[in-house]
Amino acid sequence: MKQIHFKPYNQGQTELFPSRLDEFIPENAPVRIVSQVVEELDIDDVSVKEIGFERLQLIKPYVQKANWNEREAWIQKASETPTNELRSEIKELKKQEKAEDTDLKKVFIDQYLEKMTTYFNCAKAELNFKLALYFQDADLDQAKKIIKERQRAFELATQKEETP
Repeated sequence: MKQIHFKPYNQGQTELFPSRLDEFIPENAPVRIVSQVVEELDIDDVSVKEIGFERLQLIKPYVQKANWNEREAWIQKASETPTNELRSEIKELKKQEKAEDTDLKKVFIDQYLEKMTTYFNCAKAELNFKLALYFQDADLDQAKKIIKERQRAFELATQKEETP
Protein backbone atom coordinates (compact mmCIF):
# COMPACT_ATOMS: atom_id res chain seq x y z
CA MET A 1 0.00 0.00 0.00
CA LYS A 2 1.27 3.47 -0.94
CA GLN A 3 2.11 5.72 1.98
CA ILE A 4 0.54 9.18 1.97
CA HIS A 5 2.74 12.21 2.77
CA PHE A 6 1.20 15.49 3.80
CA LYS A 7 2.89 18.85 3.48
CA PRO A 8 3.39 20.72 6.73
CA TYR A 9 0.47 22.85 7.78
CA ASN A 10 1.09 26.38 9.00
CA GLN A 11 -1.92 28.24 10.37
CA GLY A 12 -0.08 31.57 10.16
CA GLN A 13 0.50 31.26 6.42
CA THR A 14 -1.25 34.15 4.66
CA GLU A 15 -0.39 33.34 1.03
CA LEU A 16 -0.62 30.22 -1.05
CA PHE A 17 2.56 31.07 -3.00
CA PRO A 18 5.67 32.96 -1.94
CA SER A 19 5.53 36.71 -2.52
CA ARG A 20 8.40 36.44 -5.05
CA LEU A 21 8.31 33.92 -7.88
CA ASP A 22 12.11 33.79 -8.13
CA GLU A 23 12.06 31.87 -4.84
CA PHE A 24 10.84 28.89 -6.90
CA ILE A 25 13.70 29.16 -9.41
CA PRO A 26 16.96 27.36 -8.52
CA GLU A 27 20.10 29.53 -8.38
CA ASN A 28 21.75 27.79 -11.37
CA ALA A 29 18.69 27.71 -13.63
CA PRO A 30 19.22 28.92 -17.23
CA VAL A 31 16.40 31.45 -16.89
CA ARG A 32 18.50 33.35 -14.34
CA ILE A 33 21.29 33.67 -16.92
CA VAL A 34 18.84 35.07 -19.47
CA SER A 35 17.56 37.54 -16.91
CA GLN A 36 21.09 38.63 -16.01
CA VAL A 37 22.07 39.15 -19.67
CA VAL A 38 18.94 41.19 -20.33
CA GLU A 39 19.64 43.35 -17.27
CA GLU A 40 23.28 43.91 -18.27
CA LEU A 41 22.40 44.79 -21.84
CA ASP A 42 19.67 47.16 -20.68
CA ILE A 43 17.13 46.23 -23.36
CA ASP A 44 13.41 45.68 -23.21
CA ASP A 45 11.53 42.37 -23.25
CA VAL A 46 10.27 42.87 -26.81
CA SER A 47 13.84 43.17 -28.09
CA VAL A 48 14.82 40.03 -26.20
CA LYS A 49 12.02 38.08 -27.86
CA GLU A 50 12.92 39.46 -31.31
CA ILE A 51 16.65 38.90 -30.99
CA GLY A 52 16.80 35.64 -29.07
CA PHE A 53 19.11 34.56 -26.26
CA GLU A 54 21.83 33.05 -28.44
CA ARG A 55 22.34 36.21 -30.46
CA LEU A 56 22.25 38.29 -27.27
CA GLN A 57 25.07 36.17 -25.88
CA LEU A 58 27.07 36.76 -29.07
CA ILE A 59 26.82 40.55 -28.92
CA LYS A 60 27.03 40.90 -25.12
CA PRO A 61 30.82 41.63 -24.92
CA TYR A 62 30.54 44.35 -27.56
CA VAL A 63 27.41 45.92 -26.13
CA GLN A 64 28.90 46.13 -22.65
CA LYS A 65 31.91 48.16 -23.78
CA ALA A 66 30.03 50.30 -26.32
CA ASN A 67 28.46 53.72 -26.01
CA TRP A 68 24.67 54.12 -26.39
CA ASN A 69 24.69 54.66 -30.16
CA GLU A 70 26.90 51.62 -30.71
CA ARG A 71 24.67 49.57 -28.39
CA GLU A 72 21.65 50.43 -30.47
CA ALA A 73 23.54 49.49 -33.64
CA TRP A 74 24.56 46.12 -32.16
CA ILE A 75 21.02 45.37 -31.00
CA GLN A 76 19.64 46.32 -34.41
CA LYS A 77 22.25 44.17 -36.14
CA ALA A 78 21.46 41.21 -33.86
CA SER A 79 17.74 41.51 -34.53
CA GLU A 80 18.19 41.69 -38.32
CA THR A 81 21.07 39.26 -38.90
CA PRO A 82 20.61 35.47 -38.88
CA THR A 83 22.49 33.74 -36.06
CA ASN A 84 25.04 31.94 -38.27
CA GLU A 85 25.85 35.12 -40.15
CA LEU A 86 26.15 37.11 -36.92
CA ARG A 87 28.39 34.42 -35.45
CA SER A 88 30.76 34.54 -38.45
CA GLU A 89 30.84 38.37 -38.39
CA ILE A 90 31.76 38.36 -34.71
CA LYS A 91 34.38 35.69 -35.36
CA GLU A 92 35.98 37.95 -37.99
CA LEU A 93 35.79 40.91 -35.64
CA LYS A 94 37.57 38.91 -32.93
CA LYS A 95 40.31 37.95 -35.42
CA GLN A 96 40.80 41.61 -36.32
CA GLU A 97 40.95 42.63 -32.66
CA LYS A 98 43.46 39.87 -31.94
CA ALA A 99 45.65 40.97 -34.85
CA GLU A 100 45.55 44.58 -33.61
CA ASP A 101 46.40 43.52 -30.05
CA THR A 102 49.46 41.54 -31.06
CA ASP A 103 52.47 43.50 -29.91
CA LEU A 104 56.13 42.87 -30.61
CA LYS A 105 56.83 41.50 -27.12
CA LYS A 106 54.26 38.76 -27.61
CA VAL A 107 55.69 37.95 -31.03
CA PHE A 108 59.22 37.81 -29.60
CA ILE A 109 58.13 35.58 -26.72
CA ASP A 110 56.28 33.19 -29.03
CA GLN A 111 59.22 32.99 -31.42
CA TYR A 112 61.73 32.43 -28.62
CA LEU A 113 59.60 29.76 -26.93
CA GLU A 114 59.18 27.99 -30.27
CA LYS A 115 62.94 28.12 -30.84
CA MET A 116 63.72 26.78 -27.35
CA THR A 117 61.09 24.02 -27.34
CA THR A 118 62.35 22.90 -30.74
CA TYR A 119 66.00 22.99 -29.66
CA PHE A 120 65.37 21.06 -26.43
CA ASN A 121 62.67 18.92 -28.07
CA CYS A 122 60.19 19.43 -25.23
CA ALA A 123 56.91 21.08 -24.30
CA LYS A 124 56.68 24.52 -22.68
CA ALA A 125 56.16 23.05 -19.19
CA GLU A 126 59.27 20.92 -19.60
CA LEU A 127 61.18 23.96 -20.88
CA ASN A 128 60.21 25.87 -17.72
CA PHE A 129 61.62 23.02 -15.65
CA LYS A 130 64.88 23.05 -17.63
CA LEU A 131 65.18 26.82 -17.28
CA ALA A 132 64.61 26.48 -13.53
CA LEU A 133 67.42 23.94 -13.39
CA TYR A 134 69.68 26.27 -15.38
CA PHE A 135 68.98 29.31 -13.18
CA GLN A 136 69.07 27.36 -9.91
CA ASP A 137 72.71 28.20 -9.22
CA ALA A 138 73.02 31.25 -11.48
CA ASP A 139 74.03 34.69 -10.27
CA LEU A 140 70.58 36.30 -10.25
CA ASP A 141 71.93 39.84 -9.88
CA GLN A 142 74.01 39.38 -13.03
CA ALA A 143 71.03 37.82 -14.85
CA LYS A 144 68.82 40.77 -13.79
CA LYS A 145 71.40 43.24 -15.09
CA ILE A 146 71.65 41.48 -18.46
CA ILE A 147 67.86 41.26 -18.75
CA LYS A 148 67.45 45.00 -18.06
CA GLU A 149 70.04 45.87 -20.71
CA ARG A 150 68.46 43.62 -23.31
CA GLN A 151 64.96 44.86 -22.45
CA ARG A 152 66.04 48.48 -22.94
CA ALA A 153 67.66 47.59 -26.26
CA PHE A 154 64.52 45.75 -27.37
CA GLU A 155 62.24 48.65 -26.39
CA LEU A 156 64.48 51.18 -28.16
CA ALA A 157 64.50 49.05 -31.31
CA THR A 158 60.70 48.66 -31.29
CA GLN A 159 60.19 52.39 -30.72
CA LYS A 160 62.36 53.16 -33.76
CA GLU A 161 60.29 50.74 -35.87
CA GLU A 162 56.98 52.27 -34.74
CA THR A 163 58.08 55.87 -35.32
CA PRO A 164 57.67 56.86 -39.01
